[in-house]
Amino acid sequence: MKEVLISIQPRHCENIASGKKTVEIRRTRPKCDVPFRCYIYCTKPRKFIHGYPDDELFRHIDGRIECGFSFQIATEKGVFTKDNFLSGKVIGEFVCDKIGQIRFDDDGDLLYEPSLAGCSPCLSLGELQSYIGVNNVGYGWHILDLKIYDKPRELGEFRKPCASCGLAYSKYLARYMGCWDNCRKHITRPPQSWCYVEEAWEV
Repeated sequence: MKEVLISIQPRHCENIASGKKTVEIRRTRPKCDVPFRCYIYCTKPRKFIHGYPDDELFRHIDGRIECGFSFQIATEKGVFTKDNFLSGKVIGEFVCDKIGQIRFDDDGDLLYEPSLAGCSPCLSLGELQSYIGVNNVGYGWHILDLKIYDKPRELGEFRKPCASCGLAYSKYLARYMGCWDNCRKHITRPPQSWCYVEEAWEV
């Protein structure tokens, strides 16, 4: 099964973790068949109040995941560890089992494939139209088999498939093909939208 790393804003990660958001909207899609696995990277906060993040993703002591002013909540409601703060980390994964096209016509009406019926993107029509644009095609990635990690993962635990051998998961092939150094390069920066990845193996 192909694997991708997808960058998602904290407020959308909260809705995915709660089960409210069942489809992720993107302007592009992977050039591979479904199903494929998606690793969820929660982007870092953008809003700050007095120097502290106002839109950070964090896990409560009782396991609930929320986006908001985490510093205030952490100091008021208990002792948090670094694993309770999820922004800037890979927080979980899901399987995308189907992708459907969506677009707006000249009259501003939303058109979508029947396969997306009943799915919720947790976005207003205005947000969808602003993101996709009129007469442009967007893609709804359906979220299935969601798993939120008890302990978030770091970007360095993943890497892009090797451009030489194309099979970054095989350290034996990497040695044979002479692309050993390239295959060992772990991801250090998140994708702007999404990218193909493999889980890194130990060397």
